[in-house]
Amino acid sequence: MIFRHAENKDIISIHNIGQAIFGIHNWSITSIKKYLYQYQNKNIWVYEFKNKIIGYIIEQRCQNEIDLLSIAIDKTFQSRGFGKIFLIKFLQNIPANSTVFLEVKRSNLIAIKLYIDLKFIKMSERKNYYHDGEDAILMHYKN
Repeated sequence: MIFRHAENKDIISIHNIGQAIFGIHNWSITSIKKYLYQYQNKNIWVYEFKNKIIGYIIEQRCQNEIDLLSIAIDKTFQSRGFGKIFLIKFLQNIPANSTVFLEVKRSNLIAIKLYIDLKFIKMSERKNYYHDGEDAILMHYKN
């Protein structure tokens, strides 16, 4: 299993995983390219297993704050521990004294459990946050 920065060759895989998980409101190929090449404070990480991209994290950094804008694991690799390993790898590679923020759908109980297991703490809620009107739970992690 390889944890690394995304490259140009990964764009289609990232987009396809996002579309399968989140649908049409996911990141466009153009947006993914911009994150790879136009912004210094934005990164995309991928998780590669047997030469296949099975997950990604899109993040934005500002000093010691990191916002996880999108995190996804290919559906065929979900519920097998890959998401937890991927997120642990990510958290092991953030700078000391950083805080990581994320939003998660209130109904995504599997993801919420994972975040709690990894010591994320619920901060607040955002009403009608998602395009479908569902609320988000705002969580943070401090290392």
